[in-house]
Formats: sequence, structure tokens, C-alpha cells
Amino acid sequence: MKKILVIIIVIFSTTVSFSQNVKITASAKSTVVLGERFRLIYQVNTNTNSFIPPNLSEFQVLMGPSKSVSSSYNIVNGNSSRTSTTGFTYYLVAKKTGKFKIAPAQIKYKGKIIKSNELVINIVDKKTAIKNTNTTNQSGISNKDLYIKTHLSRNSVYEGEHLIATVKIYFKDGINIAGFDKIEMPSFDGFYTQEIIKPNNITVTKENINGINYNVGVLQKTILYPQKSGKISISPFDITCILQQRVQRGRSRNLFDGFFSSGYRNIKHKIRSNNASINVKALPTNKPKDFSGAVGKLNIKSKIDKTEVGSDEPIILTVTISGNGNMKLLPEPEIVLPPDFDVYDPKIKNNYKNDETGSHGNIKYEYLIIPRHGGEFKIPKIKLSYFDTRSKKYITKSTNKLLINVKKAEGELSSNTIASTVTKENLQYLGNDIRFIKTSNIKLNKKNDFIFGSLQFYFVYILSIVGFITIFILKRKRIKENANTLLIKNKKASKVAKKRFKLANKHLNDNNNEQFYLEITTAVWGYLSDKLSIQLANLSKENAIQVLTEKGICEEKISNLTSLLDICEFERFSSSKSSTQMHEVYENSIKLISTFENKL
Repeated sequence: MKKILVIIIVIFSTTVSFSQNVKITASAKSTVVLGERFRLIYQVNTNTNSFIPPNLSEFQVLMGPSKSVSSSYNIVNGNSSRTSTTGFTYYLVAKKTGKFKIAPAQIKYKGKIIKSNELVINIVDKKTAIKNTNTTNQSGISNKDLYIKTHLSRNSVYEGEHLIATVKIYFKDGINIAGFDKIEMPSFDGFYTQEIIKPNNITVTKENINGINYNVGVLQKTILYPQKSGKISISPFDITCILQQRVQRGRSRNLFDGFFSSGYRNIKHKIRSNNASINVKALPTNKPKDFSGAVGKLNIKSKIDKTEVGSDEPIILTVTISGNGNMKLLPEPEIVLPPDFDVYDPKIKNNYKNDETGSHGNIKYEYLIIPRHGGEFKIPKIKLSYFDTRSKKYITKSTNKLLINVKKAEGELSSNTIASTVTKENLQYLGNDIRFIKTSNIKLNKKNDFIFGSLQFYFVYILSIVGFITIFILKRKRIKENANTLLIKNKKASKVAKKRFKLANKHLNDNNNEQFYLEITTAVWGYLSDKLSIQLANLSKENAIQVLTEKGICEEKISNLTSLLDICEFERFSSSKSSTQMHEVYENSIKLISTFENKL
């Protein structure tokens, strides 16, 4: 009896001592982007139901207040302590920019009014937020500690002349980059690009910049070919880094904190690149007539595999363009052949590579040409005009003339009176060989022996009609089945959603925050897709709202839907694990789907 009395006295004295320090604390982000959702949280270090909220008319209240309660009772070295915490959470969206004061919230405790602290929220537009992000953000790292930069190998080039753009990331010692959440590399508008380096694993080197040591990694290296003259700007681009930072922890009363806490947290840090521009000089106006945009230092040559052939015998003409320049953009050479020759589309072999010196190597064009009549023929010079960036002049190079002696076929009287019976359709180019029509093992039919009117003809004719009717029936059946599939999905939409809600309820009981909100989101989107007959890949908030409005769903229910989806998306990646909040979302989602089911 004495022991029980001692325990009651200890608990009572602990509760009394705790009640003397009851307080309410307000917290929220100090700076918020216009249109961004944020949380306003009030924490009371006791269990209470007498919460009096402040005036929040300057904000749009998406949800709240959501109440959550947690308590613990500890006995350490014979000393007992009991803690109880009540949380009230709002989800808000600002209506306009500016600084807004949120007055203190209040609670009534034992006849007394206890007030929270006052908050000041600075609402900024997106441009201001981006500017502030470049200076510092929640990680506390400035743009001098971690930044990205685009380096150009040259600041001035001719149109079509190559330069190298290298994207590098710089960070000081002590900054631990765990990965990248979002990478938006530059689009390089106004340039034709050839990527050189885009590493999967970034190699870090050391560089000293203005007396400061940085770790430097190359994110991308690209060859640029400007496609127009004038000043071309490379717009800034954003990268979101995931940084690992050590958590400064106070003295923990929980024995297991030291075992299960890693001591680090991941923080997203968004950085923006510098502005870069290049001056592109126009090519001189005294262009040759056959100039087609080639820039660099190039050569051209041609050859044929045979100089003496018979009529209708194939010849392979090979034209090779080699050197350093905008190889990918080079046009196909113009070949002029005698009228007695047939020419086929070339087989193109690219044997060039891209590196920091540009594109260098060669391109081979292999043409299959066939002389149709005998005689001596010339293949004229093949010209290539390009702009040499070193001499800053246009240069025209050409191949040598090629002579071909074509022997006349037996019985050929004149090249003007004999027409060849060989056509392009009779030939197939396989490597360097020509496969002609077979002349051996020919099967001959009797004269006037036709399939038309025979038994085989009528059999094939009837079989074709039966096949056509069968295909038509099967096609119509499939169309009906597809239509029924949409109808079945529509009817079973609520059943499928219920299965998802059962999974969500399991995650709710397990206090699995991320999987719970994922299942709720999947259930709602899946229901809307099946019920509104919109493919999930094409489903968005905009077209869902439009169809729901057309079907007579009121604005309040649609607003509840968008708020529910926003909260689920927000909470999936939140560290908060409020069971009360999860219960409220679970109940609201079921009510919402039930309402839609009755209306639709």
C-alpha cells in the first residue's frame, strides 16, 4: 500500500511540476514563394483541446488544423518524468507577395490564457526566390562554396566553326555531394551539338581559383557548331544537388537514438549556372557557287574499282571526304555521270570521331553505277568548297577525272538504238557483288495454260472471300471487346479503389508514411482514370477537373480533390509521421471517392 501511495505522489508531483511550464510554440518557413504550399505548426507541451487559432485570412487554408498527440513516460534512476505534446498543423498558400504577421495562437489551461510566439512570413515571387537561392538556402551554403559554370573554349568563332563547351561543378572541402535530384543541362539553342563527355561517375580533381582550393568535376563536355551569326547567349541552367550534412544533436533521452540515427541528413541545394555568350562572325560574302556550308580543313578524292568493264556490268565509285570540320553537317557530294550510266543511292560509311579538337576523320560514299552501252566515258571532277578557318578564305578542291572503257556487248550496233533489258529492279547490291536473275533450272509452262478459269483459281477466290469475312468479323468483335473493357473499368473503378484503400490502411497501421500516401495517391488517380475513361498516361489535374465539372461535380468537391492530392504529394517526402494526419487523409479520401461514385 505504501509503495502504491509513493508512486501516486511521484506521478502527481511530476505532473504538477510539468504543468507549471506549459507553453505553445509556433513555427513556419520564414520565406515562402508565392503559390508554394507551406506548413504552420503549433506545438503545445501538454494535452489540450482548447486551441484558439489566429486570424489566417491573408492566406488560403488548404487544410487544418490537424491535431496530433504524442506522450511518453520515463523512469530513469528512480526519477520519473512524463511528457505529452499536442500539435496543430495548417497547410497554407499565400495569396500575394509581401511580409505578413501571424498573430499568436492561444490555449486555455487551468483558467489561464497562454499565447504562442508571433511569426512573420515573407512571401516573394519566383524571380526573387531564384536570386536568393543562388546566394544561400536551407543548407547554409553560399554560391562561393558550391557552384556550376559553363566554360567556352573560344569567345569568337565563324559560323559553322566548332568550339567546346564544358560544364563544371565546383565545391569546397567539407561539402559532401551525395547525388543529384534534378539536372537541367543547357539546351544550346542556336548551335548544332555533338556530345563528347557525359560521365556516369564524375572524377573530381583539385583546382586553385583566386587563391581558393576547389574540388572540380566535369558534368558535360560538348562540341558546338553555331548555326547563325551574331551574339548567341547560352541561358543559365539549374542543378539540384543532394548534400549530406551532419546533424548537431543535443542530449537524447532515448537510449536507442544512438543506435538507429545515422547522424546525417540529406538536404536539396539548388544552384544556377552563369550566363555565357559567344560572338559568331558571319562567313565572307564572296562564297563559291557550289559552297554548301562546309567549314574546317578538308580534302576530297575519288576512285573506281574497275576501269574496263562490259556493258551492264557494275562499277563501285568511292568518294572520300576527310579532314577536320563539321563532318556531321557535310552535304552529299554532287556527282555528274554520263547519260548512259545508271547510279544508285550511296552506301555511307562514317569513320570520324569527336573530341576536343572537333570532328575529324573521313566519310566514304560508295556509289553503284552501271554503264548501259559500250564506249569510252569520263566521270568529271567532283568538287568540294569549304571555308578554311585558318586562312579565313574559301577553298575549292576537286578529284581527278576518271576514265572508264566499256566494251560493247555482242550484237550491239549503236548506243542510241539498243536499249538495255536490265533494270534497277533486277539488281541487288550485296557488298561488292551483283546477283543477277537466275538462268538455270527454268520451269516452262504449256502454251495457253493459264490459272484463270481453272479449279485452283476458283478455290483461291472463294478462300479469299471467306478470309476477308472472317477478318472483318474478328475486327468487329475486337472493337466491341475494347468498348466493353472501358465499360468494365468504369464499373469496377470503385472496387479497384477499395483494394488500394485496404493497402493504404495496412500502411497506416504500420505507420509507414511514404507508402501510405503513395497508395492513397494511386487509388485516387486510378479511380479517376477508370471512372472518367481517361488513360492514366494522359490524366492530369487540368483535364480531370474539366471532365468532373462537365459531369456536374461541384467546385467544393473538386477543390477538396486537388487539396487531397497536393497534401499526399507533399507528405510523401515529409519527415512528419502524424498518425492523426494520416487518419484524417484516409477518411477524407474515402468520403471523396464515395461522393464521386454517387454523382457519376
